[in-house]
Amino acid sequence: MKHTSRLMVGKRLANTDTPYFRYVQGYGNFLEFLINIRTKGAWMVTAGNTVALFKRHPWLAVAVCWALLLPGCSAFKPRQAEPRGFSLPKPLEKTSQPQAMVKPQGAGAGSSAQAFAVVLYASPVAQTYWASTGFDGRLNIQLWQRFLRKYSIPFQLITSVDQLESSSGNTLILPSAVALSQREKKAIARFRAKGGSVLSSWLTGVKNERGIDTGFEFMVDTLGVKVAGNTEKDAKDTFMILHGDSPVTHHLPAGMRIWMDRIKGLYPLRLEGKNTAAHIMDWSRKATLGKVSSLVVFDERLESTGMHSRSIALGYSEQLWVSVNPKLLEAVTHNALQWVMRIPSAYTATWPHPYRSALVTAVDVVDALTDLDMENAKRLEEVGGRATYYVVNEAAAKSAERLLGLQARGHEIAYLGDRYADFRDQPATVQAQRLDNMRRTMAAHGLAITPASGFHPPMDSYDRQTEKLLNERAFGHLLVTLDASEARLPFLFNTPVGSSPTGQPIPKNLSSRMVVLPRTQEGPDELVDNCEPEIGLKPFFREVELSEQMAALTVIPISSKNELTDAQRAEVFNHFGSRREFTWLTTSGQVADWWRLREGVGVRMGLVDQTLRLSIRIESGPAPTQAPAIWINLPEMGSTLQLQARGRPIETPRLVAVDAWRTAMLLDRLPPGEYHWDVRFSRSMSGDASL
Repeated sequence: MKHTSRLMVGKRLANTDTPYFRYVQGYGNFLEFLINIRTKGAWMVTAGNTVALFKRHPWLAVAVCWALLLPGCSAFKPRQAEPRGFSLPKPLEKTSQPQAMVKPQGAGAGSSAQAFAVVLYASPVAQTYWASTGFDGRLNIQLWQRFLRKYSIPFQLITSVDQLESSSGNTLILPSAVALSQREKKAIARFRAKGGSVLSSWLTGVKNERGIDTGFEFMVDTLGVKVAGNTEKDAKDTFMILHGDSPVTHHLPAGMRIWMDRIKGLYPLRLEGKNTAAHIMDWSRKATLGKVSSLVVFDERLESTGMHSRSIALGYSEQLWVSVNPKLLEAVTHNALQWVMRIPSAYTATWPHPYRSALVTAVDVVDALTDLDMENAKRLEEVGGRATYYVVNEAAAKSAERLLGLQARGHEIAYLGDRYADFRDQPATVQAQRLDNMRRTMAAHGLAITPASGFHPPMDSYDRQTEKLLNERAFGHLLVTLDASEARLPFLFNTPVGSSPTGQPIPKNLSSRMVVLPRTQEGPDELVDNCEPEIGLKPFFREVELSEQMAALTVIPISSKNELTDAQRAEVFNHFGSRREFTWLTTSGQVADWWRLREGVGVRMGLVDQTLRLSIRIESGPAPTQAPAIWINLPEMGSTLQLQARGRPIETPRLVAVDAWRTAMLLDRLPPGEYHWDVRFSRSMSGDASL
């Protein structure tokens, strides 16, 4: 599939193979960063930032002095590793000549040469404020300049309010413009009124030119965002947690953790806005009732002039960029900028149409099934769901008849081990023997469990040897804990060639690859036990809803010895039923099957001969039982997608609205192969006008 376009599309991540972006992921890499920029003669870490850092960590001053005397240093361990299980996409492609693609309404729509130009505003008022803080405000601007140049995004740097008032760009970037004059605020409001988009970071316009607090009125009225506080008092809330399949954060998987530093005076904000794309939370992503956690918010609103204006507020300052994983942060930044610039993009939806998330009910069967277990199964069936029962051999012997009955009603039976005992740290030969014995014993009890069924390690006790043994035996899925991945989605287990501990061949094709399912949600029993009686199930429901908003996989463990009251159990299953319009109530095995199918779908959108081209590849495999979909970001709210097939004549896939910003292309009628379409958009507000 060859394209000449350099337009960033699909799920792609940033290239860090440059001296500047080969920088800090922890204080160890801070030294490497200093050395890299020193050799290029580009001192980007200024005295204010460095002195503040040295005050907090005196030992670092000695280490930096030592490092600067060395010719180079490269062996530093990152603070945050890349997400296990996700093959990070190829580098983001540079945005080249986007104005040739569409001509949307906007502040600079009258000039095609500047229709997509970004205006980077270095407010002199904001720079004066930063100079009084001990931090260098120039860094906020310089980081954006580096980023925009790296991706060949056309931009204009302006440094005066006169330039701001006459600006004709399409998108305005306000980098941590904490202080603004009244004249600057009015100019920004006029920019939005003309249809321009605004991307702001951290506190914006909360002080005047004299450094006096003016409150959050400008952020509320002009940017459409409220500031509910910051994370100063919440030392554990140091992770940006991303929504997946959001219009502005779809390059990274749902629930992805991105570690953020804590620097006094620069704490990330807690924001309230129309739409959330990321949260600031602790490592476990625990939702706390009453705590505002939104970190990135976005919206598109109709101005009084009749023009639509987009806005994104990033609740963190550029001053924190130098300590964040650069690949992940660049993906977030590029994705957000692409949306406010109204550049269309295409990506594979995380879940089958029409679902936005998936919920699995998982039951560990350690002893004989009880009447309560059967009642829970019936309640789940009544709301349209089925459960996955992970059964240990001894329990299978005691409950074979009931398990067969559950299986006949659509529930899934999977493995919990030959006995309820650790697998971790046992020799590979012992683990292999246990797994093989487990399968033989279950079959002897008459349970028709396919070889591709799943496995949940007893007490979550397993190791890499266990994973490899399961994979070479073609187990369908492995249920694990939340520390197995930085995200909240399934992933394909990947074993390097020749690493099989017993020498057996390892499955290579997608249809037989093992899928790993991270369990990132506490069960209702656990959360109720830790809450006051009057709070009850509210924290549990809040976490389920947050997982749904993130487009995540939610695996709910239901205890076989359920301690909830009858009323609470009814409330839990009724809640599941209330979400099923957009939440897929399914089993672990069906999720694994879906993920293998999804991994066989590839999508790319870019310019080919100055025409926007959409290309889709569908790999051969089992016939899909669920409809894969490609989601396409529209350049304008409510615009209509039009497709013209290239090459062989094919039936146009069904197009369904996802929301005002996106259209879903359903692939259920397309056989395996490659497909290409030219793409155009119609503006709904002006009839047949072409964008």
